[in-house]
Amino acid sequence: MLDLSALVLGLGLGLRHATDADHVAAVTAMLQREPGTMRAMRVAVLWGLGHTASFLVVGLLTVLAGVRLPESFEPAVELLVAGMLVGVSTWIVAL
Repeated sequence: MLDLSALVLGLGLGLRHATDADHVAAVTAMLQREPGTMRAMRVAVLWGLGHTASFLVVGLLTVLAGVRLPESFEPAVELLVAGMLVGVSTWIVAL
């Protein structure tokens, strides 16, 4: 039962994460540039798969290999994400 609880908690936190303002703004900006529903759906699916793959790799590494991430990991990844958001925003505006 503990495994199921962890999965449900992870799903809930993932859904909350997906609806953060930065994600909604980034996806909305990208979808405005897509001329059709199918292309917009493709962008949204690829966005979701990219996030899923990232979390899956880090999660599996952490759980299966018993790796403990250092406290400095979170600020470093936050900085990386901020840089990516600036890059994506610049790319969107330049189009």
